Parts: sequence; structure tokens; C-alpha cells
Amino acid sequence: RWTYATLVALLCDVPRIQRVLPQVLICNEATVPAEALAGLRAGLPSNVRLLRERSAWNNAGLMLWLIRLIGLALAPFAAEFQAIFLFDAAKIHLSAAIYHACRRANLLPVLIPSHTTWLLQPLDIRAFMPLKLFLQKRYQACRIRSAGGVVSIGDWVLCVCAAIRAVLEGRDWSAAFD
Repeated sequence: RWTYATLVALLCDVPRIQRVLPQVLICNEATVPAEALAGLRAGLPSNVRLLRERSAWNNAGLMLWLIRLIGLALAPFAAEFQAIFLFDAAKIHLSAAIYHACRRANLLPVLIPSHTTWLLQPLDIRAFMPLKLFLQKRYQACRIRSAGGVVSIGDWVLCVCAAIRAVLEGRDWSAAFD
């Protein structure tokens, strides 16, 4: 079954900070039934958020919420580090409200120019390919173990969480930022 979701992944070159960064999985209403949401959320790691929205795409409102969430997660490190928030030139990132929210959250916003994320964005350069490969292998293993090859939404969310733990939180990303 086709499932639509967006993983808003965050990456940091300091491992102790990487472990507390929020990772947000946005699913649409068809993917996550309302009655399953609380149970799915109960099994998530503390830094992973599961959202059930009308659409699985990020939007301006969610982006503002995410910036506040990042600011709260990084507040304990503010005396030691200045957080730099790299993002691409997607339309939802370009409003004045986004930049004001970054200022309030103590994030230094850095816009990566259009058509250069493949070259400049650490997630695009180093993280997404291993994340997708890990997720694909974990999903296929889950599919093989399941009755009739059907993976439940709960098992799928666990596969995503395992990929976050193993890849995003399980590696040293300093070379990606160099």
C-alpha cells in the first residue's frame, strides 16, 4: 500500500545535541487513522514527533511550530553554541515570519540557494541516502516477517524510528559540515 509521509530530519555535528534534536514525521489522515495516533505516539523515542495532518507535506504553520520546537531542544546548549539553521529555498521557508521565529528561537537562519542543496545541504550530501537505504532494508525485513507481506502502520513507524536512531543519531556528522 502506498503511504505518504514527510520526515523533517535535523542534523548536527555534535553527537550529544544530535540525540535531542527533534525528528518529525508528518503523515496524512489516510495513512494514520485517528484512533491509532495515541498508541503510535506512545511508542516513539522522546525526540521523535508523529503528526497526523490533512496532508503529509510540510507547510508554513508546521514550519513555525518546528522552529519553536528546535529552539526549545537547543536552549540548554545556547551558552555553549550558536545554532545555525540551514534550509533550502522552498517557498514555505521564505516568509518574514520564518526569520522572526528563528530569531526568537535563537537560530541563525542560513538560506541555501535554489538548486544547490545537493552541494551545500549536509542532509542531502551525506544523510538522506544512508537513511533511505537503512529504511528500505528494515522495511523489507519487516515485510518478509509479516503475514502476506503487509506491514502495519505501527511497524512502519518503528522502521522509521530505527532508521532515525541508527543513521541520524548513530553516526558522527562532523565531516558533513566540514
